[in-house]
Amino acid sequence: MDANVEDSGDDSAGSFMSRYVSDRIRSSVRDSEMFSFLREMARDELGWVHQLLHQSTEFTQALSARAALPSDGVAYRAMTAQHAREEVGLPADLRVWMAIVGISVDAGARRTAMTPETMTLVAHNWYVAQRLPPSEQVVAMNLVSEYAALDFFTEAIVALRRCGFPLSKFWRVHRDADEVHAQMGTELICDGASLMDARDRVSSLVDLARHTANLYRAALDSWVRVARIRP
Repeated sequence: MDANVEDSGDDSAGSFMSRYVSDRIRSSVRDSEMFSFLREMARDELGWVHQLLHQSTEFTQALSARAALPSDGVAYRAMTAQHAREEVGLPADLRVWMAIVGISVDAGARRTAMTPETMTLVAHNWYVAQRLPPSEQVVAMNLVSEYAALDFFTEAIVALRRCGFPLSKFWRVHRDADEVHAQMGTELICDGASLMDARDRVSSLVDLARHTANLYRAALDSWVRVARIRP
């Protein structure tokens, strides 16, 4: 077991997980090559946007599927419904921006197909949404996923602005929404009475957070490989 798990003291399991993801897991995702790439990105290196479209489309659909599943927790049902509702239109907003900057959504398969790493991440998020209990869904889909997205969009917005691209509703709304949705998960998971009353499950939740972060980092790394494919 991780030393930090053993030393969590009197913290609730949810409070510990929220702090662990914020302090440790976010930094592991930010170690992706994609963050370094974005700091030096040229105007013609937008091949990664197709991967973002795949990820955004599949993640919002997984959120909707999660919200449709029955659950006994009133607060959890309300959170998943709000999360799904606020993200459902984002892939369409990305397509609008792609058209504005001249990126074809219907380009050939070589340009637009998911990388294997993006496909693995998508499959993982669908599995989490459909098969794992609420506490694990919140860790993976709210804490890890939304903080990863928040950090990515923050860096991407700086890169796009530096390259002279217009920033549409998609970029501005998405970054703000990611922060809100991560905070929603934090508030819910810190309520020990609703989700996180079993301290003996912290170790498995840490393992899930690490695994999810590893998949995000691998997917983002793969986006660098396709960045120079003409979008």
